[in-house]
Amino acid sequence: MTSHLDRLLALARRNAATYSANPNVAAVLLVGSVARGNPDHWSDIDCTVLCHAMLTPQEREELMLANGGTNRFTLGDETGGMDQYMVEGVTCQFGIATIEQTHEIINSVVAELDTNPDNHCIMGGLREALPLYGNEIVEQLRLAASVYPDELARAMVKAHLNFRPTSFFQHRLAGRDDIFLLHELLTVACRNIMGVLAGLNRLYPEHNYKRADRFISRMEIAPPHLAERLRHILGAEAFGPFTTLGEVIEELFQIVRQQMPEVDTQQAYLRFSGE
Repeated sequence: MTSHLDRLLALARRNAATYSANPNVAAVLLVGSVARGNPDHWSDIDCTVLCHAMLTPQEREELMLANGGTNRFTLGDETGGMDQYMVEGVTCQFGIATIEQTHEIINSVVAELDTNPDNHCIMGGLREALPLYGNEIVEQLRLAASVYPDELARAMVKAHLNFRPTSFFQHRLAGRDDIFLLHELLTVACRNIMGVLAGLNRLYPEHNYKRADRFISRMEIAPPHLAERLRHILGAEAFGPFTTLGEVIEELFQIVRQQMPEVDTQQAYLRFSGE
């Protein structure tokens, strides 16, 4: 019996064969959960289509039709973007970019120390990508994306070591029934926790820290039981998460002082402690 993963992989290869027939397409990469071999029944097929020159809107429409796609949804313009449509009942997404654009993103992160989370997600996707077409190009990009300089690690820690005191959450937000802003800022705090740890561990994440348990499991440096504690922070009601949030951030500061003593944490800690 064909497994769910086998069916998705076969469909991904069919997608790649359709796109590779266009002479402008240099490589097709499978990324996301299907590439990693752990999709669930809600998983999309996520591909990145790398071109010598950008595909025109007409070419993108023709490729969808040749692929048997329906219900197309498009983001972006002539400079790049994403096409999403259904093939055999499965949602398929195609991020479209030129090779030059991809090299520019890699350079911005590795050489220019860009901490933009979207670009870090692209780096993470490249590192775990499964080449479906243009293997040599894909391997070159994966090698370039495998770099995580110490300077970038420090830049990530400095960019995300930015926390409000827990009293701000407890009294100014929860105490005043600002429930939507409360959860929005709790999410920001948890993203900053993950950003600091991504730098300390030299890891590129998935988009929006999807599959956080898996990402955290790859960390050699982290507060204990972090995944469970983040779920408590983001899932508990009323005043429950603030003690846990404060504990995790306190431990995070200790870890940064131990692992990166050259990073000045004083101002960030004063802001967090409310002093």
